[in-house]
Amino acid sequence: MTERSEIYEVMSSQDSNNSDYSIQAKLSQAKALQAKLNALAAEQKSRPKRSSSIEEKASAVRLQLCHLLSDLLLSDPITSLEQDAIGRTWKYCFYGHIKEIESRIAREKSKAKKRKAGGGGGGMTPSSDASDEILDDLEKRHKQFLNEAIALYKYLINKYTKMLSP
Repeated sequence: MTERSEIYEVMSSQDSNNSDYSIQAKLSQAKALQAKLNALAAEQKSRPKRSSSIEEKASAVRLQLCHLLSDLLLSDPITSLEQDAIGRTWKYCFYGHIKEIESRIAREKSKAKKRKAGGGGGGMTPSSDASDEILDDLEKRHKQFLNEAIALYKYLINKYTKMLSP
């Protein structure tokens, strides 16, 4: 018996009220949310200054997509595998946002380096204090977001382990 058929057998033996229709509906909804995230990212890039309202909308959509894909991963592993739900979870729920935060951290570090090289005064200015606070905040958000990603994947692994255990 292949690993795939074992997973299918375990899943089909569990009580599942997910019909083919609801799985397809979830996949369609996931695609719509992915498109919405792409549109929000494009809108954010088109603006000269970051928009916190767009970031909040994107965060809400990411969370909704993450819940939807996680539910799909746990309710129908076969379709999830065929539809690359785990890859889509990483790409849309985590990777893009992680890269965006890392990019902002790099820009802030570059600004700080330029200030130090060009400033010469050696003293702390209000703008360098604010920039340090921004950098600290970004680094905290980055760490927190990575921890959330790790927590989700640990949760999924634990659920799969319980499903596959005799």
